[in-house]
Amino acid sequence: MVNADLARIINSDEVQSIVKPIKKEVKRAPLKKNPLKNLNAMLKLNPYAKTARRMSLLVEADRVKAKKEKLEKKRSPITKAACLIYLLLHTS
Repeated sequence: MVNADLARIINSDEVQSIVKPIKKEVKRAPLKKNPLKNLNAMLKLNPYAKTARRMSLLVEADRVKAKKEKLEKKRSPITKAACLIYLLLHTS
């Protein structure tokens, strides 16, 4: 069988009436969002994520506040007695 014969058979009306038509338009798959970076995608998969994130932010705020208070307590102003003792020990 020669290529010309094969092309003639493929393009014949009998074969073309049975073969599916050519699909002209390309159907693209939708872009999948990363739920770890996209909050709306995460909420669609896991509605509790909103509450969990809110709770973690509140815990973090409490931790920062407690740390700040602890540092402020440690950084309280030095009394005169402590200052005199320091000077006596370090000026010799």
